[in-house]
Amino acid sequence: MAAFGRKSEQVLNAALILFEERTFYGAAMPEIAAKAKVGMGTVYRYFPTKEQLVNDLYRQLRLAFNSAVLGPVAEDRDRQAFYTYWARIVTELVERPRAMRFLELHPHHSYLSADNVRLERQFGAALEHFVVGGQRNGTIKKGAPLISTAIIRGTIVELLRRGGETLEPLPKDLLDEAKYSLWDAIATE
Repeated sequence: MAAFGRKSEQVLNAALILFEERTFYGAAMPEIAAKAKVGMGTVYRYFPTKEQLVNDLYRQLRLAFNSAVLGPVAEDRDRQAFYTYWARIVTELVERPRAMRFLELHPHHSYLSADNVRLERQFGAALEHFVVGGQRNGTIKKGAPLISTAIIRGTIVELLRRGGETLEPLPKDLLDEAKYSLWDAIATE
C-alpha cells in the first residue's frame, strides 16, 4: 500500500465520514473534496476514481483492524483466549467506531478489489479457526462453526448499529455483558 501524505489523509478521513454516513453510492467525489477542504484536482491526483478511494480507505482500515485484533494470544481457544480477542474487538469498537461501522455495516463486495475481499475474509476465517480449534479441544460446542461465528459477528454488528444510532460510546457494562453472553452461547462449560 502506498504511503499517504497529509492531503491524501484529509481525503481519506472525509471519505470515511461520508461513506459511513451515506454509503459509497451516496457520497459524491465533490462532497468528499469539500469535506476534506481540498480541490477536486487534489482528490483525483491521489485517487483517480471513487473505487480507488474506497479501496485504499478500506484496505487501510481493514489492515489496522486485523492487525489490532488477530494477533496471537497466550491461551489456546479457551475462555481466556476468547476474552482476550473480545477485549481487542471492544478496543476497536470504542476507539474507532466510525471505522468499525464502515467496515462491518456496509456491503462492500460490488466495488472491493480481490485483495480487499481477501482481507475482509481474514477476520471471519480467524473466528472460524478459533471455533474449530475450540470444538476440537472441547471448550466450544460441537456443530457448524458458521453458527458460532455468526453469533459472535452478529453481536458485533448489532453493537455497532446501536452505538451508531446514538453516536455515544457503548457502556462498559453492556460490552462486558456481551462478552459473557457470547462465551456462554458457544462454550461447553
